[in-house]
Amino acid sequence: MTIHDEIKLAVSWFKGQTLETAQIIKIVREQFPEINADSILPNEHADGNANPCWCAKTNDRIFERITRGKYKVR
Repeated sequence: MTIHDEIKLAVSWFKGQTLETAQIIKIVREQFPEINADSILPNEHADGNANPCWCAKTNDRIFERITRGKYKVR
């Protein structure tokens, strides 16, 4: 399972909710403690980042950026 898959699985329970970056990191690390917090970057899994994950420009992206540091789980 990739880090992308782990992030997606960890936040799936929060679909439709807006979370702050720190909340997302906490949620993911509770389920996958082996992931370094620096590797959990919600902006890379949302549209508009300069260096995004493959998912960012698709309907499969994990997050919708609401404002700086806040993301809606898709």
